[in-house]
Amino acid sequence: MCIISKPIQDVADTKILVAVDTTKTRQLIVYSNTVINLCEKNAMILPVLNPNTILFHDLTNYSNIFIDCNNMIINNNNSVTRSINDSKQTVINSRNTLKVISVGSYQVSVAPTFADLKKVDSTVFELSSGCEKLLKKEYCNSNFGFIICKLNDNEKKTYHPFGYSHNIYNNRLFIPTKHYHSHSHSQSHIFTFNNKNDELWSHSIYLYNANGLLNSNINSTGFWTKKNNIKLNKIDFSFGKLKFFQKYYISGKHPNIDLYSSLLDTDFTMENNDIIKQFIDMSNYTTPQKLVQIKDLTSILGFVPYLGQN
Repeated sequence: MCIISKPIQDVADTKILVAVDTTKTRQLIVYSNTVINLCEKNAMILPVLNPNTILFHDLTNYSNIFIDCNNMIINNNNSVTRSINDSKQTVINSRNTLKVISVGSYQVSVAPTFADLKKVDSTVFELSSGCEKLLKKEYCNSNFGFIICKLNDNEKKTYHPFGYSHNIYNNRLFIPTKHYHSHSHSQSHIFTFNNKNDELWSHSIYLYNANGLLNSNINSTGFWTKKNNIKLNKIDFSFGKLKFFQKYYISGKHPNIDLYSSLLDTDFTMENNDIIKQFIDMSNYTTPQKLVQIKDLTSILGFVPYLGQN
């Protein structure tokens, strides 16, 4: 799920890493998805808070970051990056359009406000009227800006992880997951967005030193191995010491919303008791798969918890 300006056939397998820096003032988003695009000059738009503080992080040398993230979770269900200071990169060029830069596999522009969307370079991006209506309806607040990413013309592509960071707004972490796109060139699909309707999700969301989802009742998937497999030296971002890591796998129909997470308490620590609670939950029923996962969990603890059962 994401906001895409013009018709596509499908978007799926969205992966998002959300991380907090050492000062708890900035958040990192790493984003990847698979899109079957049908149009030229099509664009994916990511709303972002505090847009004047954006830094881009080129993950060209770290394409397997989400493999490392996933290896930090035991499921109960199925070269150094460079940063680009957005304040220097979003200047208007000589043709009075937003400057286009390259970040990983994307051509990218940043619109600091909704009004600046009128200045996108039309030789690279085209924003549909329906997409503009959505952005105006949902993100006209002056705290929002937009990252515009060009999709490859008329092809299916799994996009390289794309990273950016910005200052945290109002002590909440913003996760762009709202969905809009058309599936055909039919005029009836120009503007069909309704945030009261459920949409199909296909998301894996990883939280690094963040505390759950504030506006969703989705439960986390599996449990953290208490290891940090992320190669921090390949991302030019000041990660704090990892205290907590979660994965949320969201699929099927759910409300069409952006998600929010919260910061960890300053004195947060994950104790063995937290893991034991997960052990008890998993022990309530057993399957061959569950038995393997329980074995993995006991290896993390270093002992088998006594559950008061014979």
